[in-house]
Amino acid sequence: MEYKFQPMVQEAIELIWKQDDSKNCEKGRTLLRRAAEDGDAEAWALLSLTYLGEPWVGKTSNFENNIAEAERCLKKSLSEGSPVGLLAILARRSLYPTEEMDFWDYWDDERETAVVEMEEYTEGDGNGEDLAAYLFGMAYLRGGIDILTGKRLDKGQRQQLAKPFLEHARTQGIRLNYNPEEMSKPDDSDADWRLKLWLQNGLVITFDRYDTEEFQAALEIMEDTYKVIELYHDKDYLSVRQTEDNYELHAMLNGKGALRREDSREQVLSLLQAWLGGKTDLSAEEWQNDVQAVRYVKWQWYLDKAEVCKNRDGLDEMVTALKQAANMDCGKAMVRLGCYHQEKGEKDVARQWFLQAVKTEEHDDVKEACYYLGCLEEGQLAVQYLEKAAKMGAASAWAKLGNCYRNGLGTLMDSEKAMICYKKGADLGDYEALYVMACSCRSEDGTWQDIPKAISCLRKVLSEENDWQNEARLLLAQVFMAQNPGKNADRIGRLLAETKYDKYLPGWLELAHYYKAQGRIYQYGQEMDALIKAGYEPAIKEKEDMYRGSEWSKLF
Repeated sequence: MEYKFQPMVQEAIELIWKQDDSKNCEKGRTLLRRAAEDGDAEAWALLSLTYLGEPWVGKTSNFENNIAEAERCLKKSLSEGSPVGLLAILARRSLYPTEEMDFWDYWDDERETAVVEMEEYTEGDGNGEDLAAYLFGMAYLRGGIDILTGKRLDKGQRQQLAKPFLEHARTQGIRLNYNPEEMSKPDDSDADWRLKLWLQNGLVITFDRYDTEEFQAALEIMEDTYKVIELYHDKDYLSVRQTEDNYELHAMLNGKGALRREDSREQVLSLLQAWLGGKTDLSAEEWQNDVQAVRYVKWQWYLDKAEVCKNRDGLDEMVTALKQAANMDCGKAMVRLGCYHQEKGEKDVARQWFLQAVKTEEHDDVKEACYYLGCLEEGQLAVQYLEKAAKMGAASAWAKLGNCYRNGLGTLMDSEKAMICYKKGADLGDYEALYVMACSCRSEDGTWQDIPKAISCLRKVLSEENDWQNEARLLLAQVFMAQNPGKNADRIGRLLAETKYDKYLPGWLELAHYYKAQGRIYQYGQEMDALIKAGYEPAIKEKEDMYRGSEWSKLF
């Protein structure tokens, strides 16, 4: 078979990770260095491991630890597009901002493609791919795959996914720690300030070793990648958030908080560099040190703590942190507590937190509280809260208010007012409202009146992950069928397949019918069998109708 690693790299793996003496390990490293200097990107990645100590090399290797050299090799590997370099980074920690930029250069917004390419290196007959399996298992175990894909897995799920890869590595002779319960500790350093990066999906990664180049890269990709860039040491910190209008900086130093807003990325970079160099000063005119500013900074600290606790399934700690913020009159914390209790079915407790938030001063917190009260209450009271939230700018409130007018919930039924509400919600970008506006382009007899408008609305719904994506995929596929089924065949098939992968059963059934219409009877039968196995009633009824003398019955 064709191996993923070249022969010289495979031999090095045998010497370093499958033998048990220091001389062979040194020979193996020499081979890796030779291959790396000859341009082998995978060799750079594996060479980096030899500078990291356990569990990345065995106890008898006697390799010196050299974190700086390991980082250099890793960056060299990733900059040359190596999936193994990415694997080694995710197994050990996660992507630095500069590495994130290198990643996008090669994978073009395709994180799932990167995962597939990494996993390809775990396949084979033990001639090198087994070490990749070890790295893949460790990447699962330590949360690296979570960070790459944006999915949050709990510890048990990570262990379950890691185990087959680590077991494969062990059975093929990799002499390394493969016990999912044992994980190496992050690298320690004497840095005064650690760098913490909050990803947009809520996950957090922390680095001890970095330089100002990482600040610059982080700021460049902040809008798409990071919610917060933070320097911290003990209880002191400087955090940066990007808003629509500027950068918002929160600082806490020796128990004193301050708030600052900057328009210039260069100025923010300068401040981060100054704090890294020990030049911390909250007395300048640009810093707000008044009571409200300090309280705002403390609120955010508790909110951030609550999010970290939530991400690691520490719900009791999350609630404690939110209550600490709520006790300081933080409306956002009150809203989050209300949502937490509402999800638990504790409506009375949820209502009390939302009502408390309505009495606070922050416009957005009052708006959110009114929206959630509108969703929680029934009848006329629900309409009153939704109207208030909508007038305050809550896009989702317009859609919910439209539902009230359309169905006569808490108000007189009025389809004209309902459509006005949906249009206002759609103009503000609400996904439910956009979906309803697309639906309105189809008449009762099923004909489409304004296909371009429907496509425009649905593409906005599909622009990012949300609760209405699968409904939008199904409806957009139906629009393309009506527009030009031949020309749009690939689009239709892709959209319906995506609903299947998300287990959205109405879309999946439409995919089966699409295959049937194309004469692809075998695929139709396969999809119907799967839907019936899933217990989907419309598919079951369709099968029963077929058995009543239908020629299709033989497929089942």
